[in-house]
Amino acid sequence: MIDELDSGIYEYLLGECLEVMQDKAKGQLIFTSHNLRPLEILENDSLLYTTVNPENCYIKSSYIKNTQNTRLSYLRTIKLGGQKEKLYNETNIYEMELAMRRARRQY
Repeated sequence: MIDELDSGIYEYLLGECLEVMQDKAKGQLIFTSHNLRPLEILENDSLLYTTVNPENCYIKSSYIKNTQNTRLSYLRTIKLGGQKEKLYNETNIYEMELAMRRARRQY
Protein backbone atom coordinates (compact mmCIF):
# COMPACT_ATOMS: atom_id res chain seq x y z
CA MET A 1 0.00 0.00 0.00
CA ILE A 2 2.78 2.46 0.88
CA ASP A 3 4.63 1.73 -2.38
CA GLU A 4 1.50 2.40 -4.42
CA LEU A 5 0.88 5.64 -2.55
CA ASP A 6 4.48 6.79 -2.95
CA SER A 7 4.44 5.99 -6.66
CA GLY A 8 1.26 8.02 -7.14
CA ILE A 9 2.68 10.96 -5.18
CA TYR A 10 5.87 11.01 -7.23
CA GLU A 11 3.88 10.85 -10.46
CA TYR A 12 1.72 13.74 -9.28
CA LEU A 13 4.75 15.78 -8.19
CA LEU A 14 6.40 15.16 -11.56
CA GLY A 15 3.31 16.58 -13.22
CA GLU A 16 3.32 19.61 -10.93
CA CYS A 17 7.00 20.30 -11.65
CA LEU A 18 6.50 19.96 -15.39
CA GLU A 19 3.49 22.28 -15.32
CA VAL A 20 5.47 24.99 -13.53
CA MET A 21 8.46 24.57 -15.85
CA GLN A 22 6.28 24.65 -18.97
CA ASP A 23 4.65 27.89 -17.85
CA LYS A 24 7.60 29.72 -16.28
CA ALA A 25 10.95 28.23 -17.31
CA LYS A 26 13.13 29.46 -20.14
CA GLY A 27 15.34 27.12 -22.10
CA GLN A 28 15.08 23.45 -22.89
CA LEU A 29 14.71 20.40 -20.68
CA ILE A 30 15.24 16.94 -22.14
CA PHE A 31 14.30 13.93 -20.04
CA THR A 32 12.76 10.49 -20.25
CA SER A 33 9.98 9.18 -18.07
CA HIS A 34 8.79 5.72 -17.15
CA ASN A 35 5.22 6.90 -16.63
CA LEU A 36 2.70 8.71 -18.80
CA ARG A 37 2.01 11.70 -16.55
CA PRO A 38 4.02 14.10 -18.77
CA LEU A 39 1.59 13.33 -21.59
CA GLU A 40 -1.21 14.77 -19.47
CA ILE A 41 0.72 17.96 -18.68
CA LEU A 42 2.96 18.96 -21.58
CA GLU A 43 1.71 20.45 -24.83
CA ASN A 44 1.92 18.15 -27.86
CA ASP A 45 4.42 20.31 -29.70
CA SER A 46 6.82 19.84 -26.76
CA LEU A 47 6.81 16.03 -27.01
CA LEU A 48 8.99 13.62 -28.96
CA TYR A 49 8.33 9.88 -29.01
CA THR A 50 10.84 7.08 -29.36
CA THR A 51 10.25 4.58 -32.13
CA VAL A 52 11.39 1.04 -32.85
CA ASN A 53 13.16 2.22 -36.01
CA PRO A 54 16.87 2.79 -35.26
CA GLU A 55 17.15 4.94 -38.39
CA ASN A 56 14.42 7.31 -37.18
CA CYS A 57 14.47 7.01 -33.37
CA TYR A 58 12.45 10.11 -32.46
CA ILE A 59 9.32 11.58 -34.01
CA LYS A 60 6.79 14.24 -33.25
CA SER A 61 3.28 12.91 -33.00
CA SER A 62 1.02 13.27 -36.00
CA TYR A 63 -2.72 13.80 -35.84
CA ILE A 64 -2.92 14.71 -32.15
CA LYS A 65 -4.22 18.15 -31.21
CA ASN A 66 -3.73 19.87 -27.84
CA THR A 67 -7.45 19.46 -27.22
CA GLN A 68 -7.18 15.66 -27.25
CA ASN A 69 -6.19 13.40 -24.36
CA THR A 70 -2.55 12.81 -25.33
CA ARG A 71 -2.14 9.91 -22.90
CA LEU A 72 -5.05 7.97 -24.40
CA SER A 73 -3.97 8.87 -27.94
CA TYR A 74 -0.47 7.54 -27.21
CA LEU A 75 -1.81 4.26 -25.81
CA ARG A 76 -4.17 3.90 -28.79
CA THR A 77 -1.24 4.52 -31.16
CA ILE A 78 0.78 1.77 -29.49
CA LYS A 79 -2.06 -0.70 -30.04
CA LEU A 80 -3.41 0.43 -33.42
CA GLY A 81 -0.59 2.36 -35.08
CA GLY A 82 -1.26 5.53 -37.01
CA GLN A 83 2.02 7.41 -36.68
CA LYS A 84 4.80 7.82 -39.25
CA GLU A 85 6.87 5.23 -37.40
CA LYS A 86 5.99 2.25 -35.23
CA LEU A 87 6.33 3.12 -31.53
CA TYR A 88 6.18 -0.37 -30.05
CA ASN A 89 6.82 -3.94 -31.14
CA GLU A 90 3.89 -6.13 -30.16
CA THR A 91 4.51 -8.27 -27.08
CA ASN A 92 4.13 -12.00 -27.58
CA ILE A 93 2.10 -13.07 -24.54
CA TYR A 94 2.94 -16.74 -25.05
CA GLU A 95 6.68 -16.04 -24.97
CA MET A 96 6.20 -14.08 -21.74
CA GLU A 97 4.26 -16.95 -20.17
CA LEU A 98 6.94 -19.43 -21.20
CA ALA A 99 9.70 -17.24 -19.75
CA MET A 100 7.82 -16.94 -16.44
CA ARG A 101 7.31 -20.70 -16.26
CA ARG A 102 11.02 -21.25 -16.91
CA ALA A 103 11.97 -18.69 -14.25
CA ARG A 104 9.61 -20.34 -11.74
CA ARG A 105 11.26 -23.73 -12.33
CA GLN A 106 14.68 -22.28 -11.53
CA TYR A 107 13.53 -21.12 -8.11
